[in-house]
Amino acid sequence: MADRQQVMSLVEEEFKTEKFLLQQKRLQQDVRDLYMKTSDLRGKMADFGIKEAGTMDISCEDLEWKDDRGSPLGSGSFASVYRGTSKLHEEEKPVD
Repeated sequence: MADRQQVMSLVEEEFKTEKFLLQQKRLQQDVRDLYMKTSDLRGKMADFGIKEAGTMDISCEDLEWKDDRGSPLGSGSFASVYRGTSKLHEEEKPVD
């Protein structure tokens, strides 16, 4: 009876391992797909002379701006852009 329990336990562990490996394989494929899309996008950006696209880590506490929602500098499909002043580096700098 103990042998049967051990075999069942080993089979169950084998199924768990197989499931885990399949998930890992899917994740690797997702990463490959994302890399290909990113590479393609970088190629398209190069056509416009853009070498890198980065983000700036600026929090709301680092900015001063008037709450003048009637005069944005521009707007897009998911955001509007307003003029503000950066409080970083102890000097005021306009931020567009």
